[in-house]
Amino acid sequence: MEERRGGTTQVLHGVPPRLVLNVSPPRIFSLMVRLAIAQLRPTKGEYAVNVQRIGGALAQVAKLEPPVDLLIFPETATSGYFVEGGVRDVAVTAGTLFRDLTLQHAAAHAPPLDVAVGFYEVFQNHFHNSCLYASLGNASPGNASPGNASPATGIRHVHRKVFLPTYGMFDEERFVERGHEVRAFDTRWGRAAILICEDAWHSLTGTIAALDGAQLVIVPSASPARGTGVDEEGTRLPRVGGPRESRRLRGWEGVPRRLRAREPERPDRAARAPVRGGGADL
Repeated sequence: MEERRGGTTQVLHGVPPRLVLNVSPPRIFSLMVRLAIAQLRPTKGEYAVNVQRIGGALAQVAKLEPPVDLLIFPETATSGYFVEGGVRDVAVTAGTLFRDLTLQHAAAHAPPLDVAVGFYEVFQNHFHNSCLYASLGNASPGNASPGNASPATGIRHVHRKVFLPTYGMFDEERFVERGHEVRAFDTRWGRAAILICEDAWHSLTGTIAALDGAQLVIVPSASPARGTGVDEEGTRLPRVGGPRESRRLRGWEGVPRRLRAREPERPDRAARAPVRGGGADL
């Protein structure tokens, strides 16, 4: 085996050229990455309203000390999850979302930071449940395309949900298409990967992310929760399942329209936590 000192390429003598291995040394991200999780309730189908709400979260984060490195929003934060056929009305390109986030970031007078935002995306005339990872601060709307993303600022990655649930109350594959890729990507503090909700329930996706060098896996979700029996207003929710089951349904963004006509507003809030890095242990 011959190692080329000028890079990381290793060539195995006596094997076909297609088996040339590109070996990248592990990159350790900074000792501390400060995360903030924006727990908010989108207004269904109202892209502009929800982007403004994201701006409100950025304004809250701007007041935090020490400053936050990464702010994570839920799955489909720009529209709400249960929009069904309305996906075509609320879907935007990654570039459009990045432009709007840049404007909100500037209005909030927030420090430079990274964001992960779930949204319905239109990409090459196809619709996806996606998550944008971008750096805000010194970025300009003119850089708002994956092809123009730079190592220092702009769009870093767009993950398109691979595993679309089609069971129980879910019928995602009826309205959006599957993504076809899971990979890690570089950030200013190390390598990360994104898995959206159902993606994380499959061991293959996490394995791929780890093998690609991910040191942090971000999992935005809009999953419903079960077992509370009442909503935020104290109203008892309809029973789910057979007569022997006592499970009741409570959605992260409200139960489906067929179960409930109105959703109460809930103040948006952000939680933060430090994460220490140094590996990709799964």
